[in-house]
Amino acid sequence: MKKLFCMLLLTCVIVFTPWTAAEKPKLLRRQLEDNGRPLFDEFVMVKNLIQEYEEDRFLEETFIMSFNHCPASSDDESKAPGNPCSRLSLAREKSIEIIRQTFDSIEPVAHITNGDEVKYGADSEFPFIGNFHKTLPHKSNGLVDVDAYLMLVNECIEKVNVTGCSMVPGTGVLANSLGGYYLPAQGVPPWALVLPPPPSVDSAEMALMYAEVAWMALLRDVPFSEYGDNPLAAEAAASLSEMAAQPDIDNALYRRPLGQDGKIDPSSQLFRLDFEGVTTGPMVSQFLFETFEYDGIVVEPKITTVVPDSDAMTTFEEFLCVQNGGAECFEPPERDPIPRYIRNARDLGFVSQRDRVTSIYVRAAFIKGILQPQISFYDNVKRQEGFSTQGIPRIDYQIVSAAAGISPAWYSKWNVHRAVRPEGYGGLVDQTVSADGTNFPVHPSILKNVVIERMVDKWGSALLPQMNTEGCPAHPSYPAGHAMIAGASVTVLKAYMDPDATRCYPFPIKEAAPDGLSLNVLIADNSGSDCITVNGELNKLAHNLSLGRDMSGLHFRSDATSGILQGEAYAITYLQDDLDRQPECATLKFKSFQGNFIELSPRRKECQEAPESITTSYLG
Repeated sequence: MKKLFCMLLLTCVIVFTPWTAAEKPKLLRRQLEDNGRPLFDEFVMVKNLIQEYEEDRFLEETFIMSFNHCPASSDDESKAPGNPCSRLSLAREKSIEIIRQTFDSIEPVAHITNGDEVKYGADSEFPFIGNFHKTLPHKSNGLVDVDAYLMLVNECIEKVNVTGCSMVPGTGVLANSLGGYYLPAQGVPPWALVLPPPPSVDSAEMALMYAEVAWMALLRDVPFSEYGDNPLAAEAAASLSEMAAQPDIDNALYRRPLGQDGKIDPSSQLFRLDFEGVTTGPMVSQFLFETFEYDGIVVEPKITTVVPDSDAMTTFEEFLCVQNGGAECFEPPERDPIPRYIRNARDLGFVSQRDRVTSIYVRAAFIKGILQPQISFYDNVKRQEGFSTQGIPRIDYQIVSAAAGISPAWYSKWNVHRAVRPEGYGGLVDQTVSADGTNFPVHPSILKNVVIERMVDKWGSALLPQMNTEGCPAHPSYPAGHAMIAGASVTVLKAYMDPDATRCYPFPIKEAAPDGLSLNVLIADNSGSDCITVNGELNKLAHNLSLGRDMSGLHFRSDATSGILQGEAYAITYLQDDLDRQPECATLKFKSFQGNFIELSPRRKECQEAPESITTSYLG
């Protein structure tokens, strides 16, 4: 299959050679016709909805009563600026034009999977081992009930049928398998943001990613500040470096940082992403160490984490219980009664599981002095400041609203890839290395790897230990929803906090002490040309809340990297839409995760002709 991916670009068409007839899945997929031409049913569906929105519902349901009171004639008085009918008509026209501009910027796209659902399909020896099927019935060796999986895809997801979803066999509750069909009010629709496929279940890349999350689990209780001197961290870095040197590994795609010698440095590169600022300074973003004020309540950012060595799902019986949808397959971990700063992978994993998805990013904006100085549109305007637009309330709203872009992640999860979670892949590895287990087709680089020896020594199995009683959430792995929200919300923060990506982080640089009870100051005066920047620490914040999920056993590196970039791509379309709706001719600028500057401005003609003005004709 020819791979020509236009990753996260909104104006591209993906060209590909389709599956052969023998490979074609026995599923109700709407992406291919018999002649191999892409079908764009979702595109047509959304276009039809927009047409309906323009011509019917928007008029009849929203404005018909008001229009009935407007004069039928076209006299000058009814068209005068400020006339209610004129305002109504103009608002409708502008709203539809913004929607039209957004959709006119989109080309039909086809999503390509890694082929696991075909290669390991219903008739194979190992049906659907590369796919997510938690909460469905499983055999004693962990293989899913084929009929149950096909019913999930055919009767629930493909038919967009809530009743069909309820008929899927199994125990437990699946997480919003129809969520990918949600159409956000602003920004592009879910199917418009295309991701490269995740690694195949039998690939060397997947083996490397499992090795990484396994090392994360082994190092959960080692302080980040000690990675440079810890023997286990050194062993992890050496082992992962060796695996990363294999010819089939794409270190650049998955943002895996390496030194000039091709090795991973334990203190600055182990478990990090190769985004600007993420490999500089401490592992934990400074935003997670700052005291903030919430509704007059001063909050010190200490957490009541869980006690060391509180790992579960280390036997195959527990694993099967979790895969079959059990919610209480083992005792919940004991909570540490002493509040602590984030100091290790267990703490960061705990925070990434207990957040309210967008709360961390709102909290970042609540840090005193970090945001207000950077809002500059009204700096040279007398007797005016921003509020509902170009002000703190608007930015707080944008931070949360950009996270509506989670629907593209859900579309990729459920409608396209349905990728296996780390805990599911761990079941394949554990069975394969067990003397009486099933020999699954995982890559040989993981089977005799030193990390498997360390896992068996510590936990008695090659299963990936979990930090909570239900294991991973009941939705597919790729991409990570938390990562997409991180990418979207951090993009908003960067546009206001550090648009030029040069602003030095305005407070001392800190790191948690090994016991987490205090903060050690590493850099008292963070100024100068080589300072740690706000932009870098925001990138690191996205990293923390994304790879923090990996550290707790929930995701792979591929889920985090693609999720962050997909979130950023959605945020760009959301912010563009939002600028188009504001009366000011304001602009936004930020440095992307991949290092390019993005500049946005309203697409209205008057803003192009008179930038930085207030458009008095906006609403008549």
